Amino acid sequence: MCIRDRRRLLHHPSQHLPAFEEALHDQIAHQYPKYAEKTSEFFVGVDGAFGAQQVSPRGLLCHLLNRLVSVEGIVMRCTSVHPKVVKTVHHCAKTGAFETREYRDLTSTAGRPTTTAYPTKTKEGELLTTEYGLCTYRDHQIISIQEMPERAPPGQLPRSVDVLIENELVDSCRPGDRVRRGRARPAGARGAHGAHARPRRPVPVSYTHLRAHETDS
Repeated sequence: MCIRDRRRLLHHPSQHLPAFEEALHDQIAHQYPKYAEKTSEFFVGVDGAFGAQQVSPRGLLCHLLNRLVSVEGIVMRCTSVHPKVVKTVHHCAKTGAFETREYRDLTSTAGRPTTTAYPTKTKEGELLTTEYGLCTYRDHQIISIQEMPERAPPGQLPRSVDVLIENELVDSCRPGDRVRRGRARPAGARGAHGAHARPRRPVPVSYTHLRAHETDS
């Protein structure tokens, strides 16, 4: 990848990463068609040198909105893993028809957020029953990454940022681990202090790199 393409990927990941993921899906479907039939989504993780966009939680400011960055720090807190609904399937007993509905929130890169309300009736007014066994869910977890103490400015407390991890990345680290999280994208963050505003919502990531465990000597 040339320098120009690398810069475009770092500055506009939402325009280029879907193309990488689509190419990955096509390649897997060609080599492993049975596996591709069972798995509908494939994700690409970006690792390597991020230049000025490799920051600590203190450096994650609003000028990095919607850009591809790498955040380094210490894991301070991990929530439990919870399922998040991605697609629901509903059955109409009278007509025997099935309806599906997909859901997206502010952390999704696939499109605009959707409503979270389940449909209860068809367009004709017939009752719908949710088939929970046919619905699709995605594991997600929120962790808090704090700035490394040795990198914090003298006399100031380390800053932290909440990070959203999904799918196979959940339970990939525990409090005390030093990690580097990639594809940090402060989706929908709104600040009240201009260029010094910080993301208020969890930052979604696409890969995690465990640097080291904090152990007692």
